[in-house]
Amino acid sequence: MGIEEKIRAVISRGEKPDALLGAILGAAGAGYGAAMRLRAGLYEKGLKKSNAAPLFVLSLGNLTLGGTGKTPLAMHTANLLAQMGIKVAIASRGYGGSLQKRGGVVSDGSRLLLAPQKAGDEPFLMGLFLEGIPVVVGANRFRSALFCAGKFNTQALVCDDAFQHLSLARNLDIVLVDGKNGFGNGRVFPRGPLREPISALSRAHALVITRSMGNTPDAVKKIWPGNRPVFHCFHEPEALIEGAFFSGEKRGGQRAFAHDLSALAGKKVFAFSGIADNQDFFSSLVKLGAVLAGSCAFADHHAYTPAQLEEIAKTAIKSGAKLIVTTTKDAVRLGRWNPQGISWHALSIRICMADPAAYNRFIKESYLAFGK
Repeated sequence: MGIEEKIRAVISRGEKPDALLGAILGAAGAGYGAAMRLRAGLYEKGLKKSNAAPLFVLSLGNLTLGGTGKTPLAMHTANLLAQMGIKVAIASRGYGGSLQKRGGVVSDGSRLLLAPQKAGDEPFLMGLFLEGIPVVVGANRFRSALFCAGKFNTQALVCDDAFQHLSLARNLDIVLVDGKNGFGNGRVFPRGPLREPISALSRAHALVITRSMGNTPDAVKKIWPGNRPVFHCFHEPEALIEGAFFSGEKRGGQRAFAHDLSALAGKKVFAFSGIADNQDFFSSLVKLGAVLAGSCAFADHHAYTPAQLEEIAKTAIKSGAKLIVTTTKDAVRLGRWNPQGISWHALSIRICMADPAAYNRFIKESYLAFGK
């Protein structure tokens, strides 16, 4: 096992490193954690400025590296605000896209304006599925907020993955915690999966425990104040969507490309993905009744080459699979992929809140409090 794989095993799987590597990673983690505490302290004391935008700013983020379901919750929350009659937009950094620094408009709410290579896969995915809700990208979230307020008359901005983006003042900070993995080994990167020390949760107004119908990890119970809300949610498979939809040419028409999940029952499928938890995706297909003829896992945000896609198709056909299935996040990176001899679909998921009325009420009351 190479050094990179050893470090990855420590961070993502919580494996105990040997003495030397543990000492190196521990020292690096201690230094990084101290730097993050100092940075947060400077903002708290006003020595570094948080810029306030002229609209309601809701941040969704997490304390750990990897996926906790921020993007589906961002879409769910933005739709919720829109249903309340509030003009809402989503701002993302645009990780993996070429416009992270300069910024850009992924969708104006009616048209897709950027390809995933420029937007980043997750912002493109949000722009593809959300109707009537603009999506913008850019590392400078304050600039994004001002742009949305001026261009779209936005009243509420949902910032995807912004808990550590302290230069933009926010009215509501919601932190997601994985209901299965919690905070991992509780150590700061690179000795563990934490982006900053657990004490940073003191900035949050609410927690959402994902992949959970009501169980709060013990690590959260020990540190979370009893007077702040904790919500629970899980990700539920919603539909199989034909690959042709993800070219971006049929925006807003996903219903015409969607198939009921019963189509997976007893069908031999070949699965591949490049997300934070590939195994969880493969397992979900099996739970839906699919017969997994084979699978292929890649790193999160993997950029597929034509040669890799050709090999995936060949391997799938050789395995006897009748269908290739991937995630929607992967699907947006595939463009007009049209493998010969086999079709491909993406499994779409939706957020289901354990107590939707309570979450809806919390979001609405927080917004109304901003206007007073």
